[in-house]
Amino acid sequence: SIPRRIDSIAGRIIAQIDGAELLKRISERRYAEALAQIELALGTGTVLRREVLDRWQEFIGTGEMMRSVQAGIGRLRDRMKSVLTGEPPPDREVQGALESGIESIVLAAADDAALDVAERWRGTDVGANLDLHGLDRASTTLKKAVNPEVREWQSFVLDLVRAEAGDRRAIARTVSLGVNGIGVALMVAIFSQTGGLTGGEVAVAGGTATVSQAILEAVFGEQAVRGLAGKARSDLLGRITRLLDADLDRFHMLLGGAGTAEQAEALRVLGRQAAEIDI
Repeated sequence: SIPRRIDSIAGRIIAQIDGAELLKRISERRYAEALAQIELALGTGTVLRREVLDRWQEFIGTGEMMRSVQAGIGRLRDRMKSVLTGEPPPDREVQGALESGIESIVLAAADDAALDVAERWRGTDVGANLDLHGLDRASTTLKKAVNPEVREWQSFVLDLVRAEAGDRRAIARTVSLGVNGIGVALMVAIFSQTGGLTGGEVAVAGGTATVSQAILEAVFGEQAVRGLAGKARSDLLGRITRLLDADLDRFHMLLGGAGTAEQAEALRVLGRQAAEIDI
């Protein structure tokens, strides 16, 4: 009868909706895990692998820089004149190493998340019927967007430094140390926890954190440094969240044809009405 057919159609729609909701929960949960993994990696020193630490050591010269900071004298500007020799500025080398480290962490987490979601979807009734070709890895769009996003974040950090240097004393110290030098110190300080490092890297990173903190506090003071670090960290995580959300949307776009609960309920109402008039 018509009522039975209508009820059967409504039942299939509801089954599709339930299946789509399951797939959505699977994908959202896995990408949330990816973000948590990235946040953990960024907060435990994983970014500060040997290349970053080496570049930073070359840039500041730990012992010399500590003596300069303690004496209230900055000499980083002299270290930033390597452009005269045709070599990249030391601060740019540190920034480049940080870019590479952050990019690697984000891409690895996104690749793992995409692969897991695709595999889990294929193991469900609804997901097995979807075309998941090319979705088992991070999208090309994300891969192209990560590096520019990290560079924009680094520019944001430098803008924070410029904005914070609002009084004459801070401005003078900022000029002496170099805005880029202080910005790099802030970036390094954010990633200077050592939980993700091993062996000699831990000791080096510990010294790196001390010098970075000393430089920043000499210019801005302890409280301001905490505020700057919090803003910089929050902005970076926000950018990474948006990148992952865009990658996740690839999966959600496949669920657009599953129907809605409202459509299923409307069909059930129609079926009941048809039964009442005995069609």
